[in-house]
Amino acid sequence: GRGRARARLAEAMGLKGGKKPVLTLAEQKARREEQAKKAKGPGLTVKERQERNKRITREYQEERLRAAFGESRDWQPKRKMWWEELKEEVDEGVVVAPTRKKVSRLDDNLKKLAQKPDPRLSALLEKALDMRKK
Repeated sequence: GRGRARARLAEAMGLKGGKKPVLTLAEQKARREEQAKKAKGPGLTVKERQERNKRITREYQEERLRAAFGESRDWQPKRKMWWEELKEEVDEGVVVAPTRKKVSRLDDNLKKLAQKPDPRLSALLEKALDMRKK
């Protein structure tokens, strides 16, 4: 049955007693090189590697340059200078500082002048002036 078929297959492959064949050092080295080639996949030529490295270098340099300048501000609103902000506030009517109101005191002054002076006050003022003259 099956055991016999396995034995014949092992014999055909150079295996005896189900053991792996003993390889020489040169055969082991050749086998390792073949496995390394298979693991790498299709190898790149020197020129292809140079082009790949140049492309990677360009991408890396551009990435570093963009990082040095910071993120793009194309879509952010433009900053206004301080006087532009003040100008807008004045245009909106925001009171920056209180302003003086012109008040006419003419009526108050006329009333005071129209009143007859108090006789006692005028006598007191006359005495004060006389004392100063002396």
